[in-house]
Amino acid sequence: MPFKYNFYCSAIVSCNSLGTIGVNNELLYKIPDDLKNFKKLTMGHYVIVGKNTYESIPNRLPGRKILLMTSNNNYKCYIHDDIKIFQNPTNVMDFVENKKENEVFVIGGASVYGQFWKYINRIYMTYIFDDKPGDSYFTIDKPEQWSTAIISTNKFNDLKYEYRIMDRNLV
Repeated sequence: MPFKYNFYCSAIVSCNSLGTIGVNNELLYKIPDDLKNFKKLTMGHYVIVGKNTYESIPNRLPGRKILLMTSNNNYKCYIHDDIKIFQNPTNVMDFVENKKENEVFVIGGASVYGQFWKYINRIYMTYIFDDKPGDSYFTIDKPEQWSTAIISTNKFNDLKYEYRIMDRNLV
């Protein structure tokens, strides 16, 4: 596995052709099969999430182990008993390494994706063929460094979308 860690650091994201992931701290699209896929992939794993994104999730991700990123050193989370709070991505990665996990998921928001970008070596993407703008974006730095496999193409109402798995090429 790439990098200095012995596990995959995977981003999981749903975005459109502009890279839009959300607006007003909410998902831009709520596609039932995408939400089921997210649950299936992340269940039982550590998930790395920003404070605002975490607080916007209605059910607070039962069955996942939450690693919450915040710049607020005094942040207290009374919502979930089994949550670890971090201010530094390297500390998160070292924590996960010591847990002997095979994969950890970065689930957003945009700021957290950016903080972990150098560690991410796999992306599970739901790519939505739409160009609706928002206020939160997922950007792939150096797209030529990624190999993409299209897993399936689907439709929900009038939206066409693809499940993609992207792996970082280590050249």
